[in-house]
Amino acid sequence: MVPSGEDELADARVGLAFQAHAATDRESAAGLARQNAALRGHLAELLRAAGTAGDVESSATALLATAEGLGIHVLAADLDGEAARAALAAHVDLVLASR
Repeated sequence: MVPSGEDELADARVGLAFQAHAATDRESAAGLARQNAALRGHLAELLRAAGTAGDVESSATALLATAEGLGIHVLAADLDGEAARAALAAHVDLVLASR
């Protein structure tokens, strides 16, 4: 989600274009919603396994949104990928600290 290197940047651009398309196409939006729900569910399971307290579903949603937002900033706002990954790691640390 936070691209690193030219191949990942290219993949992230395709992913962002798909998300933009899904904003106007119901079928694409439904597929994206299913994929995102599965990813949020997986993140929630990982948080539960780590012993995270509180609402792990909301934490999983926030982690996914943070990662996607940072990825967009890497693509479109000239945020350094390393800085973005450090920010994401800091957010993960905050979530895990609630154990």
